[in-house]
Amino acid sequence: MDFHKNHIGMSPTDADFALLDTARKVEFYGVRLHPARDMEGLPMSLAVTHLGLSVFQNLTKINTFSWAKIRKLSFRRK
Repeated sequence: MDFHKNHIGMSPTDADFALLDTARKVEFYGVRLHPARDMEGLPMSLAVTHLGLSVFQNLTKINTFSWAKIRKLSFRRK
């Protein structure tokens, strides 16, 4: 409630900017995790982000493959 009280009188433009600034700092904002398995069959999750392809295990980011370094993507259908 104090956070709300501290922002009374903020212009709509400033409020929008503050919201976007907060959202960009939230790690999972706009990220949709997709279930996958590694080469050993262990469960993991993949996410397509603005940085590249991110790999998660138990909601912890363990790696990111940047778009600049990705040359080929492939998958096996089941």
